[in-house]
Amino acid sequence: MARYFHNDWVSYHFALPFGGGTLPDVAKYFLCLADTTLLTRASSRADFIAAELLQQNGYARSQLLFSDPGSFSNSNKRYDAPLVTGDFEADGGALQFQTVFLIANGHATANKTLTDASVNAATNVITATAHGLINGNEVIFSVQGGSTLPTGVAANTIYKVMSVATDSFQISTDGVTAIDITSTGAGTFYLRYVPARIVLLDVLTDPRLLQDGKPYSYDLYLAGMNTTYGVGV
Repeated sequence: MARYFHNDWVSYHFALPFGGGTLPDVAKYFLCLADTTLLTRASSRADFIAAELLQQNGYARSQLLFSDPGSFSNSNKRYDAPLVTGDFEADGGALQFQTVFLIANGHATANKTLTDASVNAATNVITATAHGLINGNEVIFSVQGGSTLPTGVAANTIYKVMSVATDSFQISTDGVTAIDITSTGAGTFYLRYVPARIVLLDVLTDPRLLQDGKPYSYDLYLAGMNTTYGVGV
């Protein structure tokens, strides 16, 4: 197993004291599972979310609450960050994953399943019941099998949502002008929720299979201030 802080997170973390900025919402850290796609510390947010498991067979993002901030160890000459645990459970089928990653300012929802009936090509409106998005949130779309995305929508491309209603929204590249959707696509596709930041990733040596009905707890050691704890921190 190799653990890495994401390049963007490292830059953000060290820029905060000097350049200012807003700290992530403490209630919006989630631990996520990704498939066997090769992910690295330089992979984009879209890459991570495209590889995240679909919200099927019991998979859901696991919220992490950092009640223990850790402390500086005089004996070790480093800041000892706490241990946090993410809980997952397969239900209705097995879950296979190889990368565990932590997101900041993310959404509790990983993804929603849509169909061509979810798209109105005349109004550029996409319907997703109780989607929970707000204007400015970012999403990507992906397909599997023989399905096709609506014309005008590119796979694994980050879009900002706009004109948000409880069960519908439009998408844009700039948050101002809606993407012109000229056909509804065909079959099933997926709305995936993109976080503001990828914090870190643990890449397992081999894929791990979580059997149906089995709970799984993943201990994440956040000790990242000293290189003895992992690679590239």
